[in-house]
Amino acid sequence: KLLRERLGKVSANTIAVFERNALALLARNPYHARAHLLRGRARLQADKAEGALKDVSKACELNPVLREAFLTRALLHLHDLPPNLRDVNQGGNDVQTAMGLEGPISQAQLYYAQALWQWSKGEVKPTLQTLERCLAQDEKFAPAYELQAKVYENGGEKEKAARARERFEQLSKGS
Repeated sequence: KLLRERLGKVSANTIAVFERNALALLARNPYHARAHLLRGRARLQADKAEGALKDVSKACELNPVLREAFLTRALLHLHDLPPNLRDVNQGGNDVQTAMGLEGPISQAQLYYAQALWQWSKGEVKPTLQTLERCLAQDEKFAPAYELQAKVYENGGEKEKAARARERFEQLSKGS
């Protein structure tokens, strides 16, 4: 779901193309970490959660410095997977690993993943602080406003929650 929000609406045909490309790469080299990551993302888009997790985990195993693989797996465990497949501890470990690596990932995405992890542990104040850092990096990062609204709603701050939800909806419509 989160990946869909970030990428906008992706057609089934586009997902099939991504998956075919990944399969072609894997046929030539089954140890191609980025191909596993690509196929994992395609499977997530196609609502094949278990396969997505397996592929992204394989990418992490094959290339332990591939930052985007660890961030993707963290987001799977903290948000994108069905609740019965989530492992919050693994998600937290992956957030920490991704933060310690270098690579072409936006700081906003990392802060968002960290905020999801903090929220899953019930850490309200740190979650809000991390979301502020996230939004300072990218004020149009819609998922951060959605989480912010949930945190404020949970704390009974209805007006702040409404403003965050409104901003989330504005940004979601614009993508």
